[in-house]
Amino acid sequence: MHKLIQITFFILIAYYLFHGLDLKEIDLSIFYIFGIILTFISIVLGQIVVAQRWQMMSKLSFKISYETMVVSSMLNVILPAKLGELSKALYLKKFYKFNYNKALSIMLIERFFDVIVLFLLICLWAYGYFTNELLKQSIVLLSVFIIFVVLVFNTKYVLVFLKKIPIQFFRVYTQKIYKNINLLFKSSLGIFAYTLYIWFVYLLSNILFFKYGVHFGLSLSTIL
Repeated sequence: MHKLIQITFFILIAYYLFHGLDLKEIDLSIFYIFGIILTFISIVLGQIVVAQRWQMMSKLSFKISYETMVVSSMLNVILPAKLGELSKALYLKKFYKFNYNKALSIMLIERFFDVIVLFLLICLWAYGYFTNELLKQSIVLLSVFIIFVVLVFNTKYVLVFLKKIPIQFFRVYTQKIYKNINLLFKSSLGIFAYTLYIWFVYLLSNILFFKYGVHFGLSLSTIL
């Protein structure tokens, strides 16, 4: 029965992905094999760096970290809204008895630093591209808010607030997550450095694909 459910699940996914696809409309002439190979290499490199960041925060081996990243990346390809990210905590708990709360805390830290670096890239691009003053002011306000959140998060006031949550389950659970995140913040400089490198590889893979993997005639600024 378990195998039958698995097979049914994958058949439904395949149907969802390929239903209505007209193979005659696929133009393979726009692809360049050399560029595709370079893109694939850069993506693999990105997965290695992501695994190293997870290894640094979780203290697990590189093998386990890389294995977890590959599984979550595969699920992200076929599931909407990047739901594959949630598989990290579930996968580690099931196969390696890793603490679920700690895994969830690491995931939140990952997203937090990803948002910071992505925001820096947006600022860099927006200031060089847009002339709308309202947009620029919004970017400044958002950056101030992010800095404020970073500064306030490490203070005792957040923990005091969490202790006042009326529902016991959420009160206890959020305090566990908060304490785990605070421990991880001690390595914030290393996490930030890894995140910068990861986003550099993301950009590199996109440049390689759109510049050398396919023939769309896009400029470098358009790709970025």
